[in-house]
Amino acid sequence: MYSKVARFAELKRWDVKQLRTLSWPQESSLLEPLSRLAVRRSEPALSTVPLGSISFDGSVTVRAGDRSIQGRTYLAKSGDLVFSKIDARNGAIGIVPASIDELAFSTEYPIFDLTSAEALLPEYAALLLRTPIFLSQLEGLAAGHSGRKRVTPEDFLALRVPVPDQEVQRSIVAEYEEKLASAMQRIAMVEDVVPQAMAEIHDVLGISMDLRQAVDTRFTAQLSQLSTWSVRRTRSDLSGLSDELRCAFPVRRLGDRTVAMILRGVSKSPRNRPNQNARPYLRVANLQAGFIDLSDIRTIDVPEDNFESVRLHVDDVLVCRNNSLELVGKAALWRGQIEECTHDDHIFRVRVANNAVNPGYLEAYINTPYAQAWLQSRAQVTTNLAGIPGSALASLPAPVPGEAIQLKVESIYQTALDTYATTIDRAYETLEEAKSLAAANVSNVAPRTLG
Repeated sequence: MYSKVARFAELKRWDVKQLRTLSWPQESSLLEPLSRLAVRRSEPALSTVPLGSISFDGSVTVRAGDRSIQGRTYLAKSGDLVFSKIDARNGAIGIVPASIDELAFSTEYPIFDLTSAEALLPEYAALLLRTPIFLSQLEGLAAGHSGRKRVTPEDFLALRVPVPDQEVQRSIVAEYEEKLASAMQRIAMVEDVVPQAMAEIHDVLGISMDLRQAVDTRFTAQLSQLSTWSVRRTRSDLSGLSDELRCAFPVRRLGDRTVAMILRGVSKSPRNRPNQNARPYLRVANLQAGFIDLSDIRTIDVPEDNFESVRLHVDDVLVCRNNSLELVGKAALWRGQIEECTHDDHIFRVRVANNAVNPGYLEAYINTPYAQAWLQSRAQVTTNLAGIPGSALASLPAPVPGEAIQLKVESIYQTALDTYATTIDRAYETLEEAKSLAAANVSNVAPRTLG
């Protein structure tokens, strides 16, 4: 049995999560309160200063869009510490980078100057803020109503943290940045691998995307076509993306019965929440170009008599139906990684009709720049979402070369994906090593020499 004693003064914000709060390995007397290291800023920001944004990974950036906010804003300068009262416990706490001189934040984002005390280097503070110990202590500070719990500036300043001499801080930062640079170098090495493979596939298939001369004139659009009309669609029509694909092989429509069937998934509703017929299913979050992310698989209720009509088969090509515009149309091949799996209605499954088309070839072709631009130009776009009609996917023109060419295209694409994935995995392993090492170094530093 485990017991916990809580003082009466602490009960206003005590809850079960405080039992999980981590502590620094150093003695409390060797830690310094943030109130000695940071000074609250309260300087109003001019209307010309761009608004700032903090992501859950701690990155501080300029907020996208026009500067529009109700109420007063306050000035944060390069090197300042800023956090979200509501989302600090989720990681929304960071340092304004050296590349940004000034940002403006509302009262929901307390701002602290780290330069006055001359104790914390901003680069070291950025690592300190991302350590599991510090983030768990932030989570323990959140108080208030469920869903709107906040970390107050006063409670934040009462936290105690390890602060070594600045020479030690610089060495910790230098070691982290060395590993970070190594990871970024790995990523840079393969940035062009897939685009180069796609260009090669275009050459193999003889796909022409030559730009046409721009038409400087007025145009008309029928009322029935306005749901899919866009500047992107018009530009694509003027860039060779017509209904007639120019390539070196016979062309058929994807939905031609001799090529493939376009099938839909399960429509989510309160009635099919996981129950006695719970089945694993894929969402658009699981689908990327050439990859299926299985790290977060959820379940949906599909009765036995309905399941066969929505079951995923090995070699089904999954195509994103609804998402942001740059992500709709992305395709990945299902290889049967999970038994008795289905997918929701935001994904199409394309099932080859006979041996005329190889599923691996089809996956590669749908991800080519030509096919992606063709599909995205026909997407129906709302404020926050784009969607490809089934009729648009079915009418996608697809080259149908002989088996040898199809296997060559599939090989080019798969080799590029494998190279990219292997390198990226290693890069992220290096990043995780860098984060773990930085957290360990911060957690075990000796206190700075005072006086």
